[in-house]
Amino acid sequence: MCTKDFGLKYTKLSDAERVAWAKSLPPFGLDWAKETDAKGMPGTKILGGYMDSLRAAKQPIARNWDKE
Repeated sequence: MCTKDFGLKYTKLSDAERVAWAKSLPPFGLDWAKETDAKGMPGTKILGGYMDSLRAAKQPIARNWDKE
């Protein structure tokens, strides 16, 4: 199945538009990490590890959620 099967539409953004969109969002990743840390779990470590693995795999990152 593809997106057409569900009546979905999507738009491909340029790199600049994708970065601007990501920067306009609240800091979801950092918020999650801090809330998880407060519960005694390693949220910051998990977020950092996830982001480091994206960077190591040369994945495009619009926002460095772990370094804010």
